[in-house]
Amino acid sequence: MKKFELAIEMYEEDDTPFDECGPDNDPSFIVDNQARKTVDVIKDVLGEAVKLAAAEVAKAGGDVTGGEVKKLLDDVVEFEKRAVGAAYGKSTFCEWDLGDDPELAKMCDHLDPYTKPIVYAPLGGSAGLDGALGPLLAALMAERGSSMPNWSDVPGGGVLQPAPPYDLSRRPSPHSTPLARFFAAKPLTPPDILPLPRSVFEARCEVTSRYIPLPQQLLVSASKIFVSGAGGYKQRAPVLGIYDNSFAPCKAPKVALEDAFFSMCLDGVDDLVAVADQSCMITYRGERGVHKILTGKMGGAMTFLDGGKKLARASAYRSSVAVFELKTDSISGTNIKLDSNIKGISSWTPLLNSTNFVCASKESYEDSTEVFELDWNTGQRGMRYLGHAGKVTGLSTAEGRDNDFLTSCSDGVARLFDRRSPQPTLTFAIKDAEESGCSGAFANVGGLPFVFVGGTKTEQISAYDARLPGKALYSLATGNNLVRSLAWQASTNSLWAATDCLYADRVGGHHGYRPAENIRSPPGCNWPGMAYHDEKSFGHPFDAASNQLFKFAFKDEADPKILPAWGQSSLPGSFF
Repeated sequence: MKKFELAIEMYEEDDTPFDECGPDNDPSFIVDNQARKTVDVIKDVLGEAVKLAAAEVAKAGGDVTGGEVKKLLDDVVEFEKRAVGAAYGKSTFCEWDLGDDPELAKMCDHLDPYTKPIVYAPLGGSAGLDGALGPLLAALMAERGSSMPNWSDVPGGGVLQPAPPYDLSRRPSPHSTPLARFFAAKPLTPPDILPLPRSVFEARCEVTSRYIPLPQQLLVSASKIFVSGAGGYKQRAPVLGIYDNSFAPCKAPKVALEDAFFSMCLDGVDDLVAVADQSCMITYRGERGVHKILTGKMGGAMTFLDGGKKLARASAYRSSVAVFELKTDSISGTNIKLDSNIKGISSWTPLLNSTNFVCASKESYEDSTEVFELDWNTGQRGMRYLGHAGKVTGLSTAEGRDNDFLTSCSDGVARLFDRRSPQPTLTFAIKDAEESGCSGAFANVGGLPFVFVGGTKTEQISAYDARLPGKALYSLATGNNLVRSLAWQASTNSLWAATDCLYADRVGGHHGYRPAENIRSPPGCNWPGMAYHDEKSFGHPFDAASNQLFKFAFKDEADPKILPAWGQSSLPGSFF
């Protein structure tokens, strides 16, 4: 621990004024010094500190409430924030803004990692490598010894070549869906695997879909699916869609909120759903409104407590949570004061068989990478979870895996944590692709842990066996749609995905389409020219052409011919 403390002191004491930064105030010296200093801190201090923090937490038996372990975690979190801020040009390690300096990015190609092994999904399309943050953020999460490719050596001026066509021989079973692209030559299914997890391992699933308005969040109960989003003229109105397990629409309310995009939480036992904008929460059962609560400008995460008898909402800006008791004839509320170091909570999820929550901090940039455990009984912050290089956008748990949870992040990477350690157990990323965000779902299927990660730029869902570090098992096609939200439904052994078509505009027009090529397709089938995949990337080529809700129903004897139909798109060309 002394090494880290000395590094902090050395770094914070270096307050060389601007006019003394080298001979003759040479600007190149200033840039070189900034770049050297940033690289040294991330490589020599942050990397070792995270490993040290994990070791010290393990020695303390997971107790992070006091003493040197708490101080160490606080210091590492602060350094991590500053590192990520420097990568985005939003904060600095010294007195001057680092900006998007190319020399800094080049030097950062060679940083050592500080997270646990990455599980990669190889490229399945023709992903573009753009953006000044690619090298630095990739270095923060790269596997040891690797770096982003030399862009000047990539054919096509920075665009990777399309993946090889779909290979039917890689399907491990005749029941495997043609919408799954397997990465191994032929996955070796464990001989003692049970039918239920085998269906996931080998992508034995039936795939169906239906149109939905522009989606934002997806939640599932045992028998219903809830999708929040925006609809109406130019997608300006808040919409809540409710469907049963066969896609039949259920009676849904007309959401009486002002904002088109809103947050949502669910009491899965009673199918009671709560929706909220910045200052108002409304609960619905079916199409009937049950409670309306004006909360002021709280704007934070929501959750039901005590089996739907209470509804809690955190502040997105302050260290407090309001808890409302939901009675048939009245509503009473109390305010709970949290640890003063908590500056707001934007998302959270209850840990299984525990009174604690895993929380992500508020959405302001400086705190956007914070993930921590909240002791609900005391309001104190416990374990801190490290490794995020952007805003945490989702949290997922799985029945039967009480100590594990999954985070998804705007840096395009999902991370699996054991709540007893600050360091991620595994990270999941698309190799050499610069994802701008992702969504995730964690599933426990027959005792085996599976992770699903939805891509934005990659327009696919990658599936992983969390026991097998290395590569993803396969990717699932989403009809050239980006994935907004994922949810696992244990009652039906199904993965649900709410997806967004970027090639359709707010009034239903299409842009960037061309006729489908090199495949047998019905007349009038078109393909987006800028799609991540081409027509031969999967065994069943199709384009959704609109926002879709997908169901991947995993069954041991799945019918691989149950597939979505082509969407209806229009030509010609681009729309301005």
